Amino acid sequence: MPLLLWKYKTWIAIAVFFVLYVGQIAYTNHLSGKLRKANQQCTAKIQEIEQKHLKALAEKQNLINQVSADYET
Repeated sequence: MPLLLWKYKTWIAIAVFFVLYVGQIAYTNHLSGKLRKANQQCTAKIQEIEQKHLKALAEKQNLINQVSADYET
């Protein structure tokens, strides 16, 4: 058996490196998916915070307009 392995050592090395290469591609693809999902979640949180700030700004602007209208009358 060892003689047979020694005879095909280059093909065995190629097969081992190919398996490692495929495994690395699969793992990289997995991490890419996780990054894409995290980016979407982060974008959603940022948009939610922006909406809250815009709503608060509109409320304060309305309050300022109300005070200004009350002052003029």
